Amino acid sequence: MSKALSESQVSDIPVCEKTKPDKATGLKRQFSDVSLVGLLQVIGVLPFIATFIGFFGGLHWTFDLLTHFRFQYLIVLTVVCLLLVYLKHRRLAALYLIGVAVNLLTVLPMYWPTFDGVDPTKPQLTIMHFNVHVGNKDYDGMAAFISESQRDIVFIQELHNRMDERLRQMSDYTMVCSVPRYDSFGIGMLVRNDATGLVVNQTQCEDITEGRAQVPAITAHLTWEGQPLAIMSLHTLPPYKRSYAIARDTQLTEAANWINSQNMPTVLIGDLNATPWSNGFRQMIYQTGLHNSAQGFGVGASWPADGGPIGKIPIDHCLVTDALVVTDRSLGQSHGSDHLPLWVSLQMR
Repeated sequence: MSKALSESQVSDIPVCEKTKPDKATGLKRQFSDVSLVGLLQVIGVLPFIATFIGFFGGLHWTFDLLTHFRFQYLIVLTVVCLLLVYLKHRRLAALYLIGVAVNLLTVLPMYWPTFDGVDPTKPQLTIMHFNVHVGNKDYDGMAAFISESQRDIVFIQELHNRMDERLRQMSDYTMVCSVPRYDSFGIGMLVRNDATGLVVNQTQCEDITEGRAQVPAITAHLTWEGQPLAIMSLHTLPPYKRSYAIARDTQLTEAANWINSQNMPTVLIGDLNATPWSNGFRQMIYQTGLHNSAQGFGVGASWPADGGPIGKIPIDHCLVTDALVVTDRSLGQSHGSDHLPLWVSLQMR
């Protein structure tokens, strides 16, 4: 019959034999940590590199595409940094922290308040821009949504011929200018019939690039509360290939030229297929001095509508000259589109 080992016998067991399981566990944990750090580096390296390549968007159109995702780079690199700190790889975390800081400096100004308050004695002009998606067949639903919004002016992009026919039947809005199309570049402008103090003097639907982009834009000259106001609704080509990227930047340049030719408060609104960080957008801001209505209200990512809280990018914009104050800005529900509608309220200074 076997007998239990005495305490003295247990102490005589070689130390190496007692510590073998501990060594194996330690090696396994070390290998696991190394694998996790490697995975974090794989996740973080692409947004880290893209962060800096994006600044060279003026050199090549593919570099400029990388600028659209700065908000996503900020989120991913922040998570990577925090996990590396937790795993005690602080030097590596400090490297990725540089990418976090660069993206934070580009995104943070969108949340910085402008300190322009609402003057309760002045009226507000309410505008909606909505890229409704050319394949959206909910014509009655879109008409009902526009009526419920009660916006003074509504700009529709990707306006299909059948959508145009339905919106022209609305009793509370008038389609003052439209170029419906079967592709993604139809465009229209609706004005609420009982909008107070608003007079449409002139509207024009034309290709501002003189045929280079071959898509229309709307330019309108209005009188609002006795003061002149100019508005352009612009839908640029998506820069997914070189020729379209060039055409988009040409549209933005011509829009800047038009804005600079106006001697009155001016608004540029539309799906510009560019984020605030892209080269063409920044060049246009530099040329015109326009203010982004998103400043103080956040990034305002509008596409794709089903992108979730961090999967969307801000390509739908409203930009204004110094004579105008943005009193409110928000995004609505998609209503069958791949974009979210943009609502803006403005006051004269």
